[in-house]
Amino acid sequence: MVQCYSGGFADLVFAGGQSTAGAPKTVRCGFFATSADRMAAGCTSSVDEANYEDYSSSFWAALRGRTRTGAAVDKDACDFDHDGVVTFAEAHAHVLLTDDSIVFAPDYTSGLMRIPARGGRAEPATRLDPAAGERSHRWPTYLPGDDSAVLFTIGLLKGPGNYDDARIAVWEPSTRKVRTVYEGGSMGRWAPSGHLLFFRSEMLFAVPFDGRRRQTAGAPVALNDKVAGDPSSGVGYLALAGNGTIVYVPSSGAAKDRSLVLTDAAGKPRPVPVPPRSYHYPRFSPDGKRLAVTIGPGHGNSDDIWTVDLETGALTRLTIGDGNGNYYPVWSNDGRRIAYSSDRAHQGIWLRSADGSGVEEPFRPDARPELPSDWSRDGARFAITKNFPSTDVNILSLRDQKATLFEPGGASPVFSPDGKWVAYTVVSPGSPSQIVVQPAAGSGGKVQITSDRGVFPVWTDRGLYFHNNKRMMFVEIQTEPTLRPGAIRELFEIPYDLGTQPLREYDVTRDGNTFVFITGYAGRDWRRVDVALSWTAELARQLPAAK
Repeated sequence: MVQCYSGGFADLVFAGGQSTAGAPKTVRCGFFATSADRMAAGCTSSVDEANYEDYSSSFWAALRGRTRTGAAVDKDACDFDHDGVVTFAEAHAHVLLTDDSIVFAPDYTSGLMRIPARGGRAEPATRLDPAAGERSHRWPTYLPGDDSAVLFTIGLLKGPGNYDDARIAVWEPSTRKVRTVYEGGSMGRWAPSGHLLFFRSEMLFAVPFDGRRRQTAGAPVALNDKVAGDPSSGVGYLALAGNGTIVYVPSSGAAKDRSLVLTDAAGKPRPVPVPPRSYHYPRFSPDGKRLAVTIGPGHGNSDDIWTVDLETGALTRLTIGDGNGNYYPVWSNDGRRIAYSSDRAHQGIWLRSADGSGVEEPFRPDARPELPSDWSRDGARFAITKNFPSTDVNILSLRDQKATLFEPGGASPVFSPDGKWVAYTVVSPGSPSQIVVQPAAGSGGKVQITSDRGVFPVWTDRGLYFHNNKRMMFVEIQTEPTLRPGAIRELFEIPYDLGTQPLREYDVTRDGNTFVFITGYAGRDWRRVDVALSWTAELARQLPAAK
């Protein structure tokens, strides 16, 4: 059995819905439609009438005051203006309000998607507008009202790791339009006290907010509540209920310092003689005597590149971001230059002399959201992870600055020592990540190296190293006359920061004898969740709502 809106049409044009009874004596007008959150043509494939969740069943139930099976429908829940009559517009609003769908961001450089909670196909809700500087739509939540509007954060191309300048916007399903309601914050949340909550500079703010007109009224106020979050992604760790209760992770203050540690091929550690800092993304120089490392949150507006002398422990600052994040360094083959990604207004790959002389220079004249992953030993190419509008592997020529798409959906690429092959991580939704190798020229077949799982390849003179969960793995690979991988071996357990795709938090010297890792948790140490009842009532006393 398939129920369609034809049943509703019959009820409209025939007395009692029976074609043999003739037309009704009263004049009637019908409205039939479907919507993106209901099955096609207003239909449902359910064979049980009690489970019909299609558009027309909900629409007619609101108009009639009873469902198809005769169950009563709460008229007050459909009659929004309480005039005793449920109009077509109110019936339509009832359908949207009883919509049980989930809005989510499938990727960190995508628009929002919507999918029925009961299952089905996900459909686009919002689309990025690169011309307006948009890079990401994230952190969605529903707003109260009659059209299931969604409040969300717009991350910008000019600052992927800086959400202090992000926009908070509303998507309205009825018009499918997006409009900005606040600029200069992230993680917008509606409070039933009549406020918009948001994060900026690792602080929680509130501003009076007219939920019906969807506009702010007045100036924002910083709140005393210390709520944890991640400034590099714009998230705040809190949830707000409709009754005014708030659940949140309290901030523990500054991120804990981390340490650099070297190990041999058996995992035996020895410390690096440098003071504890918030280290990320260590990379050995070609001679193995120095490190380039990021110090800061790891992908935020206070990151900078430093170099470390492994013999003396001397730390030398290479970049001074002044609020623009600089991170993820790679060395040139001669050890004289370092390339890195920057989140400044001219976003993309920048270059600097490794000894700090000269000035920083952008690699390309136009801004590109690119992450340098490796620099070929002949000095002619970068292997990069492109972060927008999707995450892909690109090969970038230093001679003509031309980027070539190498592997859609790939990440963390590295060249073989002879530059003829590229290894990278393939991330497939619902499947374990795998390591794949293919010719650097782009033509020729792909060879999947792993069968269980693999991420973060590093290709040395000895062979290919990678992670499998918390294990360091190794495989010898012959590249001439053809590619021939050997058997994969487990080397040791990794009790250090493993990193998250596509950001690798370890490295190996070219001879394969020495590894560098980072001890400690990548960020703050959260061990508690607090619950505050009637929290918004206190907020209303401190900051009157919009009128």
